[in-house]
Amino acid sequence: MRQPIRSLTAALAAALLCLTASAGAAAASDEAERAAGYIRDLTDTAIAELGDPEASQPARAQRARQLLEANFAGRDLGRFVLGRYWRVATADQQARFLELLREVALQRFLPTFQHLDRDQVTVQRAIADPQAKGVVRVVTRIDVPQRAPVELAWRVRPVEAGGFEIVDIMAEGVSMAITLRSEYASVIDRNGGQVQPLLDQLEQRLAEGTTPAWGADG
Repeated sequence: MRQPIRSLTAALAAALLCLTASAGAAAASDEAERAAGYIRDLTDTAIAELGDPEASQPARAQRARQLLEANFAGRDLGRFVLGRYWRVATADQQARFLELLREVALQRFLPTFQHLDRDQVTVQRAIADPQAKGVVRVVTRIDVPQRAPVELAWRVRPVEAGGFEIVDIMAEGVSMAITLRSEYASVIDRNGGQVQPLLDQLEQRLAEGTTPAWGADG
């Protein structure tokens, strides 16, 4: 009788594993679908808010700041971009860097989204991010007039209150967070490991409007 019992036990264990795997796949699929809906709603809102012909440019910029504040994982993104220099920076420098990083993102994305129509942005797919557990990558295609289509991949993660927050954006496979991290580290290294020269440079570039729109230079 032992062999039938062992066979039954093995069969039950295999069935349980299949059920667990199926449940996990279903949960992942559901989360990916919700993430895709989140990005679809966010892009619709951004296009409507930033492309409002009745709004002044300062008003559009302020709306963009509010969208960034509400949807980006600001502090975590800032810590990642500044890397090991986050601990070197003072509390005031950290706070200022987060403000400047938001303005950099604003200058990069506002010029694109304020000139788009909703039918020019398409959510193509949403998958589990291969680089980070718990992160979903939502891939969108942006059809820019008189230019080749741009592919943006939004890396988002769920938040405790429900919904999602953005941890990075990839344009044509190039990570905004990694690109800025490398660029800013070079500036700090050239200035003896001091963070303040980076802040000064960012303030100057933002004042001059020399931060390129995302996708314009990669």
